[in-house]
Amino acid sequence: MEKDQSHSKLPELLPDFKETINEDKKWLKRIGWGVLIWSMLFVWISILTFSVKLTGLSLNVLTWIGVVVASWYGVKYSLVKNLNDAVILGLVWVIVGLILDRLITYNMPNQESINQWSILVGYLILFLVPVLRNYKNK
Repeated sequence: MEKDQSHSKLPELLPDFKETINEDKKWLKRIGWGVLIWSMLFVWISILTFSVKLTGLSLNVLTWIGVVVASWYGVKYSLVKNLNDAVILGLVWVIVGLILDRLITYNMPNQESINQWSILVGYLILFLVPVLRNYKNK
């Protein structure tokens, strides 16, 4: 009889398991989009810096435009459903960006300091785009 009772609990556990898998997929998707956005911006900034030879405010403005465009499309495909999802998505993208900047660009020659105001503005934009896009869609 106990065996039958344990089997009857199995279907009750499956929805929780499915929710856990779906939640894990959400996190992987958030992190994956963070890596993709950072990679696209890395290429964009490299082109602007080394090919076009931009510096100063023009480089900053075009970088910020790149952040807006990349993150705008990232939110579109990340299936943000509410403000809480948007805030979490923005935070994940900022954390992923900071980690990748530290690991990859920190050791590059002529790398600007993470404390520079223009880089901090870029991270602020990266956080705010998912939140503002979610607000716009409501």
